[in-house]
Amino acid sequence: MVRRRLKQSMTAFLGDKAEVLKALVLMAGLVLCSVQTAQANSVEASPSKASASQLSQVKVKVRPTEVMLGQRVTVTIEGESLDASFERLDWREYQKYFVLYDTEVDSDRIRVKFYPLAEGTFTLKGQSSGAIHLPTVTVTVKENPEVAIDWHAPKTELYPHQQVIWGADVKVTNSAHKISFEARADKQNLGAKVVLQTQPFESEVGLLGDYSGKVERFAASYELNSLTSPERAQVVLNSPIVRVKNRTNTRWYFFDQARLVNVNPLPHFLPATVAVGAVSASSKGGDWLQASGELQYWRIKLEALGVSKAYLNSVAHALVAQIPHSPNIEWLSDSRSFESELTLEGIKSHLELRLPYRIIQPGLVTLPTLQLRYFNAETGKLETDSVTANSILALPIWLLWVAQWLILIAGLLGGFVALRYVQQQLYVWQLKRAIAQASSLSELWDALQAWQYQQTQKTSFKSSMQGLTTEQATLSLNTQSLGQWQAWVEKTFGASSGLTTLVKKLNQMLYANTQMATSEQGREAGITEDWSAVKSAAQQWVETEKLTQSGLLTKMLTRQNVK
Repeated sequence: MVRRRLKQSMTAFLGDKAEVLKALVLMAGLVLCSVQTAQANSVEASPSKASASQLSQVKVKVRPTEVMLGQRVTVTIEGESLDASFERLDWREYQKYFVLYDTEVDSDRIRVKFYPLAEGTFTLKGQSSGAIHLPTVTVTVKENPEVAIDWHAPKTELYPHQQVIWGADVKVTNSAHKISFEARADKQNLGAKVVLQTQPFESEVGLLGDYSGKVERFAASYELNSLTSPERAQVVLNSPIVRVKNRTNTRWYFFDQARLVNVNPLPHFLPATVAVGAVSASSKGGDWLQASGELQYWRIKLEALGVSKAYLNSVAHALVAQIPHSPNIEWLSDSRSFESELTLEGIKSHLELRLPYRIIQPGLVTLPTLQLRYFNAETGKLETDSVTANSILALPIWLLWVAQWLILIAGLLGGFVALRYVQQQLYVWQLKRAIAQASSLSELWDALQAWQYQQTQKTSFKSSMQGLTTEQATLSLNTQSLGQWQAWVEKTFGASSGLTTLVKKLNQMLYANTQMATSEQGREAGITEDWSAVKSAAQQWVETEKLTQSGLLTKMLTRQNVK
C-alpha cells in the first residue's frame, strides 16, 4: 500500500517537473527572442541618432547678402568630416550669377568665394548633400560707383589654333586706383592657351566730375587647342580677371560671362601644321649686280597676326621646301629670327628667314617664286600669296671690279664737268651784270678783259663766286689789243656775227678819233655819242652767244692758257 502511494507520488512529481521544464524552456525561448529583437532595434537607431547629432553640428553661412560689383560673397561651412558631402554639392545655381573664384578647405571649415557677374537681386535655391544643407538665400548686387568695365568678348564661331582677343576697357573715377589684368587658373580654360599682359596697353587720365579718373585698356589672347576628333566641338572660355586696388587697399575682382564657343574643324585637305590667321611676306634677294661665287642672302620677312611661333616656323619651313635644285645656284642652310608682341589687336609675330646662296655661273639669274599658304579664319578659306625676288646679274669678280672703277671715274668726270659748267654759267652771269653796270667805255673794256682773265686763269669755284677782279685783269692783260681779245674768244667759243659787230663798234670808238685827240679826255669825248650803241651790242652778244654749250665747254676744258 505504501509502496503504491510512493509510486503515485513519484509519478505526480515527475509529471509536474516535466511541466515545469516545459515552462522553463518556453520562458527561455521568449527571453532569447526579446534579446534578439532589442539588439536589432538598437543597430538601426544608432545611425539616426548619429546623423541627427552630426546635422546639429554643421553650420552654413552665406554672407554678405548685399554687395557691390567687385565685392565677394562667401559661403562658409563649419563641421567635421564634410569632404564627401561637400563633393556632392551642385554649385550651378550659384554660377548662374556668380563666379566661383576660390575654395579654402580646413579640417573643420570650408570657405567658398564667389564674385558677382552683374548687378541685380538673385534668389539662390537651397539644397542638401549628406550632412550639409545650403539654405535658400537672396543676394542683392549693386553697381560699383567707382568702376565701370566695357568687355570685348571673342566670337563664338572659331577654328582650331585660331587666336582671339578678350579685351576690357576699365574706367575708374580715381586715378590713384591700381588696375591689373590677371589670368584664370589653367584648369578653367582647358580648351585654349591664354596669353595676357598684366599692365594696360593704353592709359588715359582726365577729369571725371570732382575726381581725376582714368581709362585703361587691356587685352588677353586665347589660342584654341587642336580638336581630338574631326567633329565640331564646343569649348567654354572663361574671361580674364580685372583687379582694382582702391585707396583703402581693398581689392575688387571683376569677371565677364563665360562664353560657349563652337570650334569648327579645318578642311580635311589641309595639313595639320597649316597656320591659322593672317600672314604676309616681303622679300629681298640682294643687289641686282653681284659677283659670282660670293655669299649672298635672300631675306624673306613674314608678318602675322594671331599666329604663334610654332606655326609661323611651319610657314617658313614650307617655303624652304619649295626651293628647287639649280645647277647655277648653291643653297646653304637657312637661319631664322623671331619676335612677337601682344597688342590690343592680337599677337603680332615677325619672322625673318635668311637663305644663304652662291651664284656659281655668271649671267642673269632669277630666284625661284615661292607660294605662301595660310588659312584665313575670317573668310574660312585657304589663302595663297606669291613670294618673288628681283633678277640678278652675276659677273666675274675681276669684271665687277673693272666696272666699279669705270663707274667711279665716270662719276668723278661727270661731277667735274658739271662743276665747270656751273662755274661757266656764273662767269656769264657776272659778265652780264658788269656790262649792265658799266657807265663808260673804259669800264666796259675792263669788264670784258676781267671775264677773259677768269677763263684763262685756274681759279677755284670759291674765288669765282667773289665776282670779276678787274684790277687783276688790267694788270695781266693791259698790253692786249682788241684784235687779240677777239682772236681768243673765237678760239675758245667760236666766231659769231654778234662778236664781229661788238668788236667793230669797239674798234671805231677806241681808235677812230685818235688823230683828232690823243689824250684820254679827248678820246672819251669822241666816243660819248656812240656809247649806248656799243653797250647794246655787248649785251646782245652775251645774250645770243652760247658761251657754255657742251661742245665748246669740252674744248675749253682741254685748252691751254693763252700766252
